[in-house]
Amino acid sequence: MKVWNMIQFRLKELIVRKERLERRRITYAVINEHTGISPSTLARMANNATEMVGLSVIDRLCDFLACAPGELMVHVDSHGTHAIRTAESERPATRR
Repeated sequence: MKVWNMIQFRLKELIVRKERLERRRITYAVINEHTGISPSTLARMANNATEMVGLSVIDRLCDFLACAPGELMVHVDSHGTHAIRTAESERPATRR
């Protein structure tokens, strides 16, 4: 059995959170206007169809979505388990 690890983006979840907080619709076009990140890049990230993303893209998204990189991205192991590190404990916890 092949073991794989993957970074997944939580872009869709964070967009929904921002929409609820600001009570407005947030489209890829809106994000593009504020960050300069192309809608096609955003779509690939939202669908976890990208293998590489620049740090400047992550930085701009974190600024726009008011989140930390660890909220934008999660590590998923071969069993579909999210490995989470908390700042307080620095111990990994698992969540399904």
